[in-house]
Amino acid sequence: FRDVLLPIGWERVERESILVCLHPLPIAKIVEPVNLRPDEVETAVEAARTILREHGGSLLAWWIAPEHAVIGEQLEQLGLVNDDTPGFEAVENAMALVDAPTGNWARVSS
Repeated sequence: FRDVLLPIGWERVERESILVCLHPLPIAKIVEPVNLRPDEVETAVEAARTILREHGGSLLAWWIAPEHAVIGEQLEQLGLVNDDTPGFEAVENAMALVDAPTGNWARVSS
């Protein structure tokens, strides 16, 4: 969520070691670690919870990439559950263009 364009009504809240993506959908708000060191995890969890409360939210999901796997156990010790979250289940679907497009290209002028 760091690098995507956000739809209207979505907001990024950045702190030193986390990014929280707030949105109006009835699913978890996303937390991404940003250069989060293991000794900062407890502070980061409390910061994310504070941001969520300040924006009227009630559910966070931490988006943990492989490079942050080391903090998983600490998150669980702080009460986070390693389980599917509605809207962010372990199975995802995607579409990809795997071959070059064929046909004629439309020209667009500005």
